[in-house]
Amino acid sequence: MWLIGLVAGMVLLSSVRFGQHFVDTYDRSLVVRRSFYGFLRVSLHPQGSPRPLVKNFLSGRISHGFQHLRPSCRQVPTAYFVRESGVGLAMDWRPDEKGRRYGVVGLGIGTLAAYGRQGDAFRFYEINPDVVDIAMTH
Repeated sequence: MWLIGLVAGMVLLSSVRFGQHFVDTYDRSLVVRRSFYGFLRVSLHPQGSPRPLVKNFLSGRISHGFQHLRPSCRQVPTAYFVRESGVGLAMDWRPDEKGRRYGVVGLGIGTLAAYGRQGDAFRFYEINPDVVDIAMTH
């Protein structure tokens, strides 16, 4: 009998923990979409974190980057594509060159656009129209 009580208690505790995780995860969501390609979500990173408040873009459970909400930081490349990364070094390789043209496969949060300068042109190739819509509105 005690075994049944123990199992029931564990199930109840697990349910409460899962519910709390669900509420913590989705109560800061600005948008949640589901399509053929899976779930997309834009959420606010919680207050009180070591980072400033940011918008985070997730596909399923994978973060595809974030954008600072402070106006002075909005054009700063983040996540995988900071200036010290391989992509960052490649994008800054010829800083004096004018009118560079880029083709980017996968829009994601659009971090690579932060490297653009006046006269540069970017073309993003994205298969999921919801990603494009979310990037344009959030």
